[in-house]
Amino acid sequence: MIEHINKFFMAVIVLSLFTYFERPDYNLPLFAFIILLWDNAYVKQKTRIWYLMAVSLLVDLIWIIYWSVTWGGYKNNEAGLCNFTVFISVVIFIIKLVIIILTFVKVDDCKRAVSELSSNIKYVFKGPTATGYDQLE
Repeated sequence: MIEHINKFFMAVIVLSLFTYFERPDYNLPLFAFIILLWDNAYVKQKTRIWYLMAVSLLVDLIWIIYWSVTWGGYKNNEAGLCNFTVFISVVIFIIKLVIIILTFVKVDDCKRAVSELSSNIKYVFKGPTATGYDQLE
């Protein structure tokens, strides 16, 4: 299943295109960035990418809760478009949750993102060092 992770990334990108009608979405550029770096042999940043996905999942949850309540509280001419945007956002949220769980279970760097959280916090804000991971020649 992990060999299809790029397909999940592409699904988020394509679905994000449909939310631009009502939502200035950050998922498209974020996951375009992720798809370019995920399998790159010269960039070893999967821990940071995993943290980015986890934070974006939290932001999506807050967005879905806030806007579904706000848009559901009044009737307007764009109610169908608002409901469609919230629905697509929920689908994106579910796919992102699958991505986060799948990468946590199958990718060692992502597993260490949680198991070594205290040392990773320093790494996330400080940046990589020569001893942080193997240097590529």
